[in-house]
Amino acid sequence: AEHTLRFLRAPRAGAYVFTYLRGRALLERLFALGERQAWFARLLEEPVTPSGIRAWIADAEAEAARPARATTPREEGAAGATAPARAPAPAGARVPTEPPPAEPPAPARAAPPNATPAPARAPAAAVPAPRPPARDLRPLLADLEMELGGTLGVVGRALDADGHAVDEAAVGYRADEPFPAASTIKTFVLQTLLERVAAGDADLGEELVLGSSDRVTGSGVLKALTAGRAYTLRDLATLMIVVSDNTATNMVIQRVGIQAVNAVAAAHGWAGTELVGLLQRPDLRAPGDERVSTTSPRDLADYFARLWAGELLPPALKEEAQSIYRRQQLTDQLGRFLPYDPDSAEEGEGPVIASKSGSIRGVRNDAGVVEADGARYVLAVMTKGCPDLRFHPDNRGSLVVSKVSRLLYRRFLGR
Repeated sequence: AEHTLRFLRAPRAGAYVFTYLRGRALLERLFALGERQAWFARLLEEPVTPSGIRAWIADAEAEAARPARATTPREEGAAGATAPARAPAPAGARVPTEPPPAEPPAPARAAPPNATPAPARAPAAAVPAPRPPARDLRPLLADLEMELGGTLGVVGRALDADGHAVDEAAVGYRADEPFPAASTIKTFVLQTLLERVAAGDADLGEELVLGSSDRVTGSGVLKALTAGRAYTLRDLATLMIVVSDNTATNMVIQRVGIQAVNAVAAAHGWAGTELVGLLQRPDLRAPGDERVSTTSPRDLADYFARLWAGELLPPALKEEAQSIYRRQQLTDQLGRFLPYDPDSAEEGEGPVIASKSGSIRGVRNDAGVVEADGARYVLAVMTKGCPDLRFHPDNRGSLVVSKVSRLLYRRFLGR
């Protein structure tokens, strides 16, 4: 009922209802103009109203009605390649005019006798056409935030072939706002552990014994296994990430120290990140201490971008971390609306999602790197205050994270 009332109060509610009732006739007119696939892609990605669709139709009809420019005989005899049809221009966009015909070349002068021939000129390098500016995704993200019923934060950036972040077409929405980290805080625990290994203060082959008091509630498998067994730091770190094991996380935190995790975050400039204590252990807190661990979309995206660029760890440990993230088993949020299949990804086919998610009541987060066909991008999507408190695949926060993931996939991979 609350969601229905929120929808009915929204400024676009009337337009949505009208579109449902009258939209078919409008869309039939739109698709009759041709370029059906291009129009359909815009309808999927852009929030539109009937008046917006009418504007598209009017602009396209006006463009089609323009008289074609007469060609000169010289142009008719030029290379016979036909120019590709243009994709439909956005409503209100300026359509570039045809360039004027080139001036005919001046007649060549006869060279004087015994003249030294001039050296051949290298052909001028072709100037690439300017790329159109990337579409502003903030209105779409604002719509998704309204659908969430809480607060949404997003960062997305393309990565070049060396893993460095590219500012072109970057996406930011509440990028620096602090959010409850939930299990995304485990990325910073992993970074702290690997820095200790790099410094020689820890070894991934070192074994820790699981005690009965170590087992805690929440995600993971160690809580269901026999106490008294030893696990290597590598295995604990892997469980901490790939199945978000809370017990394994606490064992790693106790090995490196809470303050060490916060010191690493501060040293790297992740100012919105703080680990407040062991997971699922409120009994160790001072009375009235209800703080939660926090981070921001920018901190998470920066961590993954710099990890992929090789700026945080020596090469062997960088590869160790990337290998762990690529084995992530909790990929439903980022992969739900992508052409992604975890079994195929494990066999080296299709997109790969190297990520870490986090969920507590009212909060759904996910961050990492998506790789496909040699291209990649980093993303961090965070939510808080969602009224849907269920731990359910169709939790509203999870669906919003999935929709943001689809937007960014199309933005950076163009699919």
